[in-house]
Amino acid sequence: MPTSLTRALAPAAVTAVIVATAALATPTPTSDAPSAPSPTADRIVLNPTTDNATTQSVTWRSATDVTAPQAQISPDTANPWGFQTTTVAADETQEQDTDLGYRHAFHSATFTDLEPGTPYLYRVGDGSAWSPWMPFTTSDPSASRTSLIAMGDIQTGIADQWTRVALAATQDRPGARAMITVGDQINNFNNDAQWDQLLTAAGSTPRQMQWIPAVGNHEYRSTDSGELTPQFRGQFALPDNGPDDFEHFDETVYYTDVDDVRVVTLNSYYRIPLDKADEQRWLDAQAEWLDGVLTDNPREFTIVNMHYPVYSSSPDRANPELRATIEPVLEEHEVDLVLQGHDHAYVSGQRNAAKGRYESGPVFVTSSSSIRQYPLDYSDWLDNGAEIKTAFHSRSTYQLIDVEGRKLTYTAKDSTGQLVDQWTIEHRGDTRKVRHVDGIGVQ
Repeated sequence: MPTSLTRALAPAAVTAVIVATAALATPTPTSDAPSAPSPTADRIVLNPTTDNATTQSVTWRSATDVTAPQAQISPDTANPWGFQTTTVAADETQEQDTDLGYRHAFHSATFTDLEPGTPYLYRVGDGSAWSPWMPFTTSDPSASRTSLIAMGDIQTGIADQWTRVALAATQDRPGARAMITVGDQINNFNNDAQWDQLLTAAGSTPRQMQWIPAVGNHEYRSTDSGELTPQFRGQFALPDNGPDDFEHFDETVYYTDVDDVRVVTLNSYYRIPLDKADEQRWLDAQAEWLDGVLTDNPREFTIVNMHYPVYSSSPDRANPELRATIEPVLEEHEVDLVLQGHDHAYVSGQRNAAKGRYESGPVFVTSSSSIRQYPLDYSDWLDNGAEIKTAFHSRSTYQLIDVEGRKLTYTAKDSTGQLVDQWTIEHRGDTRKVRHVDGIGVQ
């Protein structure tokens, strides 16, 4: 049964969010499953836009019989009778079959003409059944302070273990602007129960701060098919500002500016193409686009987010093509921080760029917030001139990124809140001073 797409005529104040669809087989219906949709909105996520200072996208899920999906917004005020409510119709609705037998609908809407650095309240629904009012604050390029949360692979143990990682991170930085994830948000492609667990475990976090996801190999059915789960583009309405070379790049390669930080997300699953020439074309297209995005970059700090790591920390998982094509662009533009996953261990370091006590190259981090952990083998780092500062496995971690003026502090903690790694990156004039905090090393 083909996926159906219902378009609503949006008012001029709404920016279209284009969501791709895919066809799925229809299994035996089990609409009483715990994750089945209802008329009331769930799986609500704030999504990044190209201009987070004046626009904000939101996605949510409902039953397919909802006929008037819409969102409301108001400037945040302590006066409960002082709401100045604006209503916008959903600009895109996507219906999907699931592996559990029911159909559900994903909706997206975008608020526009917002004021930078301003707190708002919003809710989503159908005009009668509404979600609660929820807060967010628009980005401000002139903000002197910003906090972000980052997570490695989530993938397994979502309901019973990752919940505490997400909760610990949010408690550490309740006012964070966004949560960055490096891919493999779930384990099994289009498993709706896992997607439901993910959004349930995340709690209020994606409702009050933007979720900036990379796509990982587990969001695809298989390497041979190259089929991305429709859940990804249904759940996340991401900026359509990436390269046009492959259809796979739509909303999986993009950039977004959060306050004075540019976050660039790549699709590093370059093994989808079936021959080496296409693999290289896949990487070349992103390298060229990345060069342009970083050349015309007005933000103070730059973070690159991708799934496959430049340097592997797991046996027989090296990505030399990625290192040869993407790393030179990262170094040329002095990217501050590169967040990666896939290898299910924790390693941070730099290519050998020591300058006395300070080092100037991008900081590479591979991490996992999952209970799934792999053996640690960082020979790929050492064999290719990279220096490791911290390395361990068998701990689920989360990362905190705090920007104050021209200084970025990166902090990693395990699920108990224990400090396991820390770096500072300072911009001084035209130079960068990168320092690993002493006393935390390879374990």
